[in-house]
Amino acid sequence: LADYMHGKNVSFGIYSDMGTRTCGGYPATEGHEAIDAKTFAEWGVDYLKLDGCHVVAPGYAVGYPKMGHALQASGRDIVYSCSWPAYLGSNESEKPFAAMIAAGCNLWRNWHDIQGNWASVCSIIDHWGDFGKVLQASAGPDGE
Repeated sequence: LADYMHGKNVSFGIYSDMGTRTCGGYPATEGHEAIDAKTFAEWGVDYLKLDGCHVVAPGYAVGYPKMGHALQASGRDIVYSCSWPAYLGSNESEKPFAAMIAAGCNLWRNWHDIQGNWASVCSIIDHWGDFGKVLQASAGPDGE
C-alpha cells in the first residue's frame, strides 16, 4: 500500500493510540511501542497520529515519549502527531510543550476535534484567540 501511495506522490499515514485500545475500541500501542514503530517503518509509514483515549493523565508523560523514542530508533523519518495536549484541559499555558518536543512530537492536537457545525468552528477560533500569545513560544521548528 505504501509503495502504491508513494508512487502517486502521496504520503502514507496511520493512526493508533498510546493506550491499550484506540478511541474506537481497537487494539493499540501501549506495551508494543518498539514493535509498532518498527512495523510502521517497515510498512513505509510517513505519518503517525497517536491518540490518547483510555489513558489517565499521568500516563501521557510516559507513553508519548516511549513511542517518540521508538519512532526515532525505527530508522525511518515518521512525522509524529501527538494528541497529548488535547487531554490536558483548556489552559494552554499549563501544558508541558517542552516535554512534548523532547518526546519527539512534531505536532500535536491541542484542543477539541472540529465538529460539522459553526459553533464548533467559532469555539476553536475563540480558543486560539485566547491562547495565541502563549502558544507562540512552542510554535515552529523545535519550538522556536
